[in-house]
Amino acid sequence: MIIKKLLPLIVFILFFGQLSAENIHFSNDSLLDIVLKEKLDQAPVNVDFSAVFFDVESKFPNNIENANAYEKFILKGMQFYNEANYIAALDIFNQLADQEIFRTKDEEMLTNYYLGISFNRLGNTPLALYYLEKMIGDLENHPISKQKLHQLYSSYSSMLLNQDRVNESLAFFLKCLRISEELNDSLLLCRSLNNLGVIYRVKNEYDSALYYFNQVKKQEFKKHQQILHAFAFGNAASVLQMKGDTIASIPLLKKEIKLLSEANSNEGLFNSFMLLGNAFKSISEIDSANYFYSQAIKVADETKHRAGKVKAYEAILALKLKDKRFQSIYSYYNNYLNAKSEREKEMLVNNRKSIEQLGRIVNISRKSLMKKNEVKTVVLEKQRLIYLLISLCLIVLLLFVIIFYNARSRKKMQQKNAELAEKNEALKESFVTISKTNRQNELLLREVHHRVKNNLQMLISMFNLQKENLEDERMIAVFTQAQDRLQSIALVHQNIYQNNDFESIDLNKYIDRLIESLSFNTEKEIEISQQVDAVELNISRIIPIGLIICELITNSLKHAKSDKQHTRINISAKVKDNTLVVAYNDNGILKDRSLNEKKENSIGITLIELFAEQLEAKLLFNHLEAVKGFHCRIEIPIN
Repeated sequence: MIIKKLLPLIVFILFFGQLSAENIHFSNDSLLDIVLKEKLDQAPVNVDFSAVFFDVESKFPNNIENANAYEKFILKGMQFYNEANYIAALDIFNQLADQEIFRTKDEEMLTNYYLGISFNRLGNTPLALYYLEKMIGDLENHPISKQKLHQLYSSYSSMLLNQDRVNESLAFFLKCLRISEELNDSLLLCRSLNNLGVIYRVKNEYDSALYYFNQVKKQEFKKHQQILHAFAFGNAASVLQMKGDTIASIPLLKKEIKLLSEANSNEGLFNSFMLLGNAFKSISEIDSANYFYSQAIKVADETKHRAGKVKAYEAILALKLKDKRFQSIYSYYNNYLNAKSEREKEMLVNNRKSIEQLGRIVNISRKSLMKKNEVKTVVLEKQRLIYLLISLCLIVLLLFVIIFYNARSRKKMQQKNAELAEKNEALKESFVTISKTNRQNELLLREVHHRVKNNLQMLISMFNLQKENLEDERMIAVFTQAQDRLQSIALVHQNIYQNNDFESIDLNKYIDRLIESLSFNTEKEIEISQQVDAVELNISRIIPIGLIICELITNSLKHAKSDKQHTRINISAKVKDNTLVVAYNDNGILKDRSLNEKKENSIGITLIELFAEQLEAKLLFNHLEAVKGFHCRIEIPIN
């Protein structure tokens, strides 16, 4: 009875399932769709990919009329790579790898190989190594030519070296050397010896590096690889410089330049001229160093090596500063700025290109994931149809399982959504609490500074009351000076809570208020001029600076004896080369007072020296003979 009741439902499911099986297709009728269909139907092998394996330089077989869609898809990816369209090649081989559509081991290795070298061309060395490592171990047992094996090992070793995997890189470079010796190929041998010299130089094993570079310097390699033969002299020279034998490196570098000129090649000339410039600079032959740096700039212009051009100009500027040739430095500095600007523009363009490439790679990955999900859906549908055809009972059971699974998944989804909602609510509450706490902390900190300022003002007022009961001028002066010191500190805290900035204070505004306060508290006629840069300093540096200025002004008011009617003071604070230079002078007569005698003002001078030491500053008193009055210079590092 149950079977009779379910029979119409089963017939409907079978009929609908058959229609579904007949209508399974991909939304995009692309070449990959056809490839997948042929793969599922076991497409015949018409093109032997082991015959074209790693043949990057040659043209593809012209006679591919018999190639099926799967084979044409792979060949299309190889063609894109040969045309330097690495993004398109990456798209194709990434889809093949994700779907694992391989008929043979050769095709799997070929796909991983092109993924690796495509990523390397796009500048993503870690991903390139990831795919190459999947197939690198199988190469020695593969029927690949020794020349191609040498080429792949050499590229792979360079990628390893780029990622600072030096010992692994050395192992593969040694394999390259053995292959070139087996083939007795002078060109490959020259490249292998040079690569080993480079890697031993990276490992700071200078004797081994010199051994391999000296091998490449042999005359027999000149006819096979003229450029690399020339580079061997420069590479050996760089090793000698690293060993400290600068003089011995000079003739080798000149030899390299001569050989490159004979070969009509600018390749490597920039580094040669820079190394020569450095060599002559180290032995203090300034004119020769300047000449070779200038030659490096010319080569950088010809080869559009903007980063090198900036580096060469920096070397010349350092040279001229060291030799104190200030007359010619201006034009070089302008050229340096222009070169640096061009380099920054070039870097901006390159960054944009990198971002565009990254976006394309992300799109490829997204498309690949969508296609993978589509394939999984097809497989699941076919399996479901097979189960339906096997047994009517299994179909009914499968329906119940699906219903149960969906209900359970929905319940789990609802639970997870509820948990997420609770977590989101908790996060919102935490955010509100943290924001409230931050505001409270800010108010508390502002209140602390306000109270510190008020307490200091209270002390100043108490000192003021105490002064009114004193007749001793010296005691009055002591209290006045203490008031000024407290006022300079109070102004810092006032600036902080008034400006809502707890990190830094504007030096110009602070000194302006300090001078205004000190001028108000004195009965003497005083004229203070200031030239202060608008520089932001933190509280740990602004307080000692304020106290130093306070002590200097107090010192001038006490001791500056002038033949004029009133005291005139000049204060300047300028930033130069990460140093704040504070210059102070008054119009007093220097001979009427001496800091060395340290009588009444000994405490003030001692405080100035202590504050300068706290700031790690350089302090100079009365260092200019041409200046009549008292003067002081303080150089404060502001890093």
